[in-house]
Amino acid sequence: MLTVTADTKDMQKALTRLAYESGKDAVKVGYETMWIWSNSLIRMSPPLKNIHAGGISKQDERIGKDSISKAFSLIFEAVQKKTMLKKLGVEIMNEARVEAHHRSQLTRRGRVRRNPDVRFAQRTVINRVINQNWKHVGRLKAGWLNASTYFAKQIGKNPKAPAWVKRHGTSEGRSRRRVMIERGYNLEGINKVPYVDNSGAVKKAVDITKPRMVRHLEKKTQIVIDNRIKRFNKKKAA
Repeated sequence: MLTVTADTKDMQKALTRLAYESGKDAVKVGYETMWIWSNSLIRMSPPLKNIHAGGISKQDERIGKDSISKAFSLIFEAVQKKTMLKKLGVEIMNEARVEAHHRSQLTRRGRVRRNPDVRFAQRTVINRVINQNWKHVGRLKAGWLNASTYFAKQIGKNPKAPAWVKRHGTSEGRSRRRVMIERGYNLEGINKVPYVDNSGAVKKAVDITKPRMVRHLEKKTQIVIDNRIKRFNKKKAA
C-alpha cells in the first residue's frame, strides 16, 4: 500500500504561503491541492502511453489491455481444438486452471517472470480468461479515486476520471483529514491496490507530480502577489 501525504516540508511551505498571501483558509487550500494532486496521480498511474504526460484516454486503456494480452502470449501456447491437447498428451486446462497458472507466472509487480513455464491451452479458454483480466484495467488508477472524490467533495468539485477507471469504485483507496493539536492538520490520500508497493511506475508518478504540485502552488501565489501589486499601482496612479 502506497501512502501520499500533503504535509511534506516543501508542500506545506507552499500551501502556507499561498493561504497567507491569498487570505484563504489553509485547510481549504490543502483540500484543493490534494484534489488536483490525486487527479494527477490518476493520470500518471499505469496504464498510460506517456509517463511524463499521463493519460486517461481510451488509448491508455487499450495499452493496459494489450499488456495483459502480451503476458498471456508469453505464458501460453494456444491451440484451436481440445483434441490437439489430447494428442499432445498435456493437461486440458479450464478457465480456473488457466488463470491460476497465469498468476503463478507473474512477479509481485504483476510482470511475467523470466523463462516462464509455458503451457498449452485452448485458444477460446485463454481468450475468455483474458477478457476477465481486461476488467481489471484501470484498477491502479482507481486506487486514487477515493482521494479525488473525498477532496473534491470538500471544495464542491468532481473527481476527474473516465468510466473505465470509475467502474472500479473508491474501495481501492482511502483518504482522510487528521487534526493534530501540535502539528495542525494532515491530509492523506492512500492507494490500497495490491502490489502497488512494488510498482516503480506508481512511485515514479508520485515523484513527478509532487514537485509539479509545489510549482503549481508557487505559481498561484505569484499570481496573487502580482495582482495585488497591479491593484496598488492602479490605485496609486488614480
